[in-house]
Amino acid sequence: MFERFIYGSKGTYSLIKVIGEGGMSTVWLGRDNSSGKNVAVKIAKREPTAINKLSFEKNILKNMYHEHIIHYVDEGFYGNVPFLITEFAMGECLDRIYSGNIMDINFSLVNIEKLLLAIDYIHSLNIVHRDIKPKNIMIYLNDRDYLKLIDFGTAIYYNRAGIREAVISPGGYTPPEQYKFTCSPQGDIWSAGAVLFFMLTGQHPIIDMPGYPNIKFPHPPDPSKFNRDVDEEISKIVAKAMAWEPINRFSTAREMIEALERKRIVEEIQECPILEVMGLKIKIDRPIVRFGRLERAVASTISTKSNEVIFGPRKNIIVLKNDIIYVYLRDPYNWVSRKHFEIYERSGEWYIRDLGSLNRTAVDVGTGLKEIWVGHMRPGPSIKLRRKAIIHIAYENLSSPPYIVATFKNYQ
Repeated sequence: MFERFIYGSKGTYSLIKVIGEGGMSTVWLGRDNSSGKNVAVKIAKREPTAINKLSFEKNILKNMYHEHIIHYVDEGFYGNVPFLITEFAMGECLDRIYSGNIMDINFSLVNIEKLLLAIDYIHSLNIVHRDIKPKNIMIYLNDRDYLKLIDFGTAIYYNRAGIREAVISPGGYTPPEQYKFTCSPQGDIWSAGAVLFFMLTGQHPIIDMPGYPNIKFPHPPDPSKFNRDVDEEISKIVAKAMAWEPINRFSTAREMIEALERKRIVEEIQECPILEVMGLKIKIDRPIVRFGRLERAVASTISTKSNEVIFGPRKNIIVLKNDIIYVYLRDPYNWVSRKHFEIYERSGEWYIRDLGSLNRTAVDVGTGLKEIWVGHMRPGPSIKLRRKAIIHIAYENLSSPPYIVATFKNYQ
C-alpha cells in the first residue's frame, strides 16, 4: 500500500489514498498517527488562487465548532503548499445515495433541519457558504443523527471586497443572483431549498426550472410533481426558499426551520417591527434605531443600570435600549462606520437612511437592491421601508459581497 507521512502543527499523519480531486486541491484519506483515527487531508494545488483559497478555508474552519459542520483537526505545509486536515466524514454524500431515489419525507425534514442549523450558525459568524449542494452534505445511514456540511473552499466572509468569482453548481443549487457575482445569506437559503427538493424527489431542481438562470421562471420548482406524498405546505416551503428575488425568501435559516416545524408558513403579527442581524432578533420598540461600530470609549460607558442591554451570539452585537435603540457591532476590520445607518418611525411609517458612512448602505424593499449612500459624512435620503427589507451594510460596490446583511420585518 502506498503511504507517506506529513507533519502538521499538532502531529504526524499518513497519506493513504486520494479520495477527491478538484481544480484547486487534492483530498486524501489520511490517518492520525497518534490516535489512529482516519482524517481527510486537503492539499492545495501549486497555484496562487488555490493556495489563497485553502488558507482562507483553514482560517474559517479553525474558528468553527458545530455538530453538523466538518471539524478542523490540523494544518501545515507539504513542500511549499498548505494543507488542511479535518475529521473524516462517515457515510456518503447525499448525491451518491439519493440521486434517482426518494428520501422518506420525515427523514428529509429531519435532515434539512440539521443542515439549516449549520447554515444558521455560519451566518451568525458573518460567513456565507456559497456552494451548498447534495455533493457537499454527508450522511451516515447507520446514524440518523449524523449530517455534516463539508467543503468551505468557496465560503467567504461577507466583507471580502473585490470578489469577482461566480460560484456555480450544476443542477439548480446556485441562486440566480450568484451568477451576477452577488451573494448574501439568502443565497444559502435558496440552496437549502434546492437540497430539500432533491431529498424529496431524487431529482436536481433544474428539472422544474425553465429558463434558469437566464430567465426568471414564474413558479419555483414543485416537488409534489415528482413525489405524490409531498403535501402542499411542504411545496410552499420549498417555493419560498427558492423564490427568484432574495427578499421573497425566508429571511434567515432559523425562519425556515420554524416553518418546517409547523409544516406551514406563518407570517406572525408582531407587536413591533423586528431587525435581525448576525443571529440576533431585535424588537424595535423605540422610534429610532441607530446602527454602527462599537468604539472602545462607548463600550466602557455601557451600563445595565440605566439601559436595557442585549448581547448577541458570541457578543458580536450589543444592543443598548434607552430613548433610542443603539445597535453596536464589534468590528475589528472597521468596515462599519461609528454611525452607519438609522431606521426611524414617522407618522406610523418606517424609514431608513445612511448616516454618511464610509463604506455605504443599500436596501432591497422588493424592487431590487438600491444604494442609499451619497457620500462619506453626508447623510443620505430617507427611503420608506415596506413590510420586509434586506439591508446590505458596507461593501465595495453593489456586485460585491456586503460585510453585514440585516433584515427588517414589520408584519403589523
